Amino acid sequence: MTDCDTHNADQVAAIVRVEISGINTWRGGMAMAQEWAKPFYNSHEWAQVREYVMMRDRYSCVHCGRPAQEVHHKIHLSQDNIWDPSITLNPDNLVALCRDCHFRQHEEDAGRGAAVEHGFVFDENGQLVPADSLKIF
Repeated sequence: MTDCDTHNADQVAAIVRVEISGINTWRGGMAMAQEWAKPFYNSHEWAQVREYVMMRDRYSCVHCGRPAQEVHHKIHLSQDNIWDPSITLNPDNLVALCRDCHFRQHEEDAGRGAAVEHGFVFDENGQLVPADSLKIF
């Protein structure tokens, strides 16, 4: 791997950690909806469905069982689907998660998507490497 490849891998890793499907994250684990998503998250419809999902999942994180504080969209929200109720308000697309598991889920999802989108893949050691640097036997 060249210095340029290492630099690009570091940039992709930073992108993966910083921008995650409609949510900006920064140090300390704080998260805030993107500007384009705020009207949806402030809607009465979202509040109702969010409460339904929390009740359905018994206010427990479906991953670890701790108390849930957030509701996760399995199909992530984007500017293209933010007003599609089959994605945004569909209880089958939503699960209750604790903050830690929600953040971890978005990191995992973004790591898979953003890295590939930028021409990188994870090698056998879990490191981001340029996709064309891997030898396929």
